[in-house]
Amino acid sequence: MKSKAILVALGAGLLTAGTALAAEPALKLDRAEAAALHSAPISLAKAIAIAARQGHGKVMNIVSRPGGPDDLYVVTLVADGHIRTATVDAVSGRFVPSHTSLAVRQVSRGERADVTALDAAARPLSAAVAIAVGYTHGKAGDAGLETLRGGKVAYEVNVLKDGAFYDVWVDPTSGHVIETATS
Repeated sequence: MKSKAILVALGAGLLTAGTALAAEPALKLDRAEAAALHSAPISLAKAIAIAARQGHGKVMNIVSRPGGPDDLYVVTLVADGHIRTATVDAVSGRFVPSHTSLAVRQVSRGERADVTALDAAARPLSAAVAIAVGYTHGKAGDAGLETLRGGKVAYEVNVLKDGAFYDVWVDPTSGHVIETATS
């Protein structure tokens, strides 16, 4: 997901005006992280709600980082014409905003298109997570907006069920599941 690349670059403080984001990092959970995810008191959906409320914006992307020294969700928010990162503690729900932000006008045309799609989405990311979890009966680990082949925009939700990972793409307008695949 391009938005995950934005998240990683912002989180690392690496993004500068005009930076092109070519590589997409592998951000899927491994088995140990998946086990930690199942025991986290704060669900992905709850973390999205906390981030949207306390970050005063729309959540574009959220990545689980359980199992390390801190169990965290790393969030990309769009608010007031800026892309910002924050973390939500997966145990306490504590929201910690980053001091790093980037004006939407400074990102690439494709990333601006993703922000425009997020603004136009009839359903928030939290709704897509609920739909994907209901569809698979698993536990969501990562989620975000993605532009698919042909330019169609969808929310991608990574779900863990019975030890297997599933990618579920949800239409941000209708809320219908577009496609599923095992990872």
